[in-house]
Amino acid sequence: MRKALICSFMAIAILTVSLVTLVLVDHLKSPKEIFNKNVQSIVEVKSTTNEFESFGTAVVISHQGELVTNFHVVSYTQNSEKHIHEAILIRLSTQELKGTSNPHKN
Repeated sequence: MRKALICSFMAIAILTVSLVTLVLVDHLKSPKEIFNKNVQSIVEVKSTTNEFESFGTAVVISHQGELVTNFHVVSYTQNSEKHIHEAILIRLSTQELKGTSNPHKN
C-alpha cells in the first residue's frame, strides 16, 4: 500500500512539473498551438484480467515510452486487496495499439 502511495505521489509530481514546464516554455503560444503540439502525448489505456477491466488515459513522459497514469487505471480491488491487471493495452493518438503483459504479475 505504501509503495502504491509513493508511486502515485511520484506520478502526480512528475505530471505537475511537466505541465508547469509546458506552461512556462509555451506561455507565448495560443492554447490551440499548445494543444496541437502535445496532444500526441496523451494515450488511452485499457487494463484487463479475466474478470475485470479498467479504462483511462496516460501521458507519455519519455521517448522510451514511459507513461504516467492513475493507479486505479492499471489496478483492481478483489476481496479488499489491490491487484495489478495482467494485460495493458495502449492506444496512441495515431490509433496504433500497443499491448503488454504485466511483468510484475506472479
